[in-house]
Amino acid sequence: MSTGVETNGTEGKTSIVHEEVSAADDDANQLNDLGYKQEFKRNMGLLLQIAFPFIGMAILPNWLVGFGPSLASGGPSSLFWGWVGGYMYAAALLTANMTVSWNLAQLIIGIASVLRNEVIENTGAYVGVYIIMTFVCTGAGYLGMTFTNVMNHFIAFWLVATTFVFVIGVLCLSPARNDASWVFLQFTNETGYDNPAIVFFLGLLQAGWTTIGYESGITISENTKDAARTGPRGLMLCITAGLVQGFLITLAALFTIQDLDGLIGASLPISEYFMQTTRNPQVAAFFLATMIVSQAGSFANTAIAFTRLTWSMARDNALPYSKFFYKLDRDVPVRLVGLQIVLMVVLILPVFGTMVYWRAILSTTIISYNCAYGMPLLTRLLFVRNKMPLGPYNMGRWGVVVNAIALLWIIFLAVVLCFPSTVPTDGTTFNYSCVMLGAVIIFTVVYWIISGRHKYKGPDAKELGEFATHGDDSDDATKVQ
Repeated sequence: MSTGVETNGTEGKTSIVHEEVSAADDDANQLNDLGYKQEFKRNMGLLLQIAFPFIGMAILPNWLVGFGPSLASGGPSSLFWGWVGGYMYAAALLTANMTVSWNLAQLIIGIASVLRNEVIENTGAYVGVYIIMTFVCTGAGYLGMTFTNVMNHFIAFWLVATTFVFVIGVLCLSPARNDASWVFLQFTNETGYDNPAIVFFLGLLQAGWTTIGYESGITISENTKDAARTGPRGLMLCITAGLVQGFLITLAALFTIQDLDGLIGASLPISEYFMQTTRNPQVAAFFLATMIVSQAGSFANTAIAFTRLTWSMARDNALPYSKFFYKLDRDVPVRLVGLQIVLMVVLILPVFGTMVYWRAILSTTIISYNCAYGMPLLTRLLFVRNKMPLGPYNMGRWGVVVNAIALLWIIFLAVVLCFPSTVPTDGTTFNYSCVMLGAVIIFTVVYWIISGRHKYKGPDAKELGEFATHGDDSDDATKVQ
C-alpha cells in the first residue's frame, strides 16, 4: 500500500489518497497516517452515523424543556489551539450531559407534579433524580457499542414516532389554536431591554441549544466503516432530519399555546404546556413519559461522546494521568465512564447552596460548544486556508467561504450568549457565560504551560504535515509517495 498527498491541478487543492488498499483496511490506513493504530472494532454504518447525533440533539424534548424562558425574549500554535479546542469541547460535552440529566429530572418530577396537582421545587428531589439518571445513562456506556447500536436504532424510531404523536396529539387535543398572525408576528418583550433586536436575538438562543450536538457522530468515527465518507454524510442527513423535526415541533407548539403568561411564569414550563393543551393530568404525564425515553437516549449518546473524546485526549497525553485513562476494556474506555459519573455527581452538589451556580453551568454549555466549533475553523483560516488537505467528502473551493461565514456567525453568537436574559441585572440574573468560559480557558492554558507543552504530541500527520503547515505552490497535478 502506498500513501500520499495529491494536488488537484484545477483548484490547487491537496487531497488525501491511498493506493492499492482494500475497503476493509482503508479506515485503519487513514488512522495510521495520523500516527494512530486501530483500537476499536469497526461495525457501524451510515444509519448509526445519522441516528447517533440525531438522538444526541433530541430536539423534541430539548426544545420543549427549555422553551418557557425563550418565550419572554422575543505548528506550536496549531498544537496549542488544538489543545484549547479539545478542552473546550470536553467542557461543552460535560456540561451538556449535566444539563440533559437535569432535564430528565425535570421531566420525571414534572410527571409527579401533574399527577399530584402540585408544584415540586425541592432541590434534593431534583439532585436525587439527577444522580440516578447519571448512573443509569452514563453507565449504559459500560455495555459497549453493540448495545449502543441496538439502542440507537430503537431510539431513532422512537423519536420519529413520538414527533408525529406530539404534533398530531397537541393539535387535536388543544382546546383552541392560535392564528397564523400570532404565531409568526407576535412579539413579546418581558426582558427589560428597550432594544427589540437584542430581545429577538436572545430568543434565538433556544434554537441554539437544541441544535448543538449534531457533530457527535465524529466521536464514534473509529467504530464506523468507511468513516471518511460515512461520517460527513451522516452529519448532513442528521442536520436535515433535525431541521424538519424542529420545524414541525415548533409550529405545533406555537399554534397550541393557550396561556403565554402562564408558561413564562411556570417553574416547569413543559408540564404547564401539556396541562394547558390536554387539560388532562394522565395525558400530560403520557407525553412527558415519551420524552423521558428520548432524553435518556440523548444522554446515553452524549455520555459516550464525552468518554470517546477524553479517551482520544488521553491517547495524546492531553489529560492528567493519561496513561491510567488510556485503557479499553471490551472496546469501552471504562475508567473514563467512571470518571464522568464522578465529575457529574461532584459538580452538581453546589446547587444545594444556590441555584445561581446551576444557571452558570447552563451558561457554559452553549458558549463552550460554539467556541469549540469555532476553533478548527479559525485555525484553518489562519494557518492553511486554501492548502487544507482534502478528504473524499469536501466542499471544494467553497470550503473556505463556508468556514468564514460559519466563524463570523459563531463570533456573533458568542457575544449574544454573554448577554443577561433580563435587565436590570443582579447576582441571580447575571449571565455567567463569560466567567465560566474564562475558567475553562484559564485551566486549559495553565495546564498547557505546566504539562501539556511537554507531553502533548497531537496527530502525527507524516507526509501531510508539510502540506498542512506550508501548503504547496505547484499548479500541476503531483503526487508525493
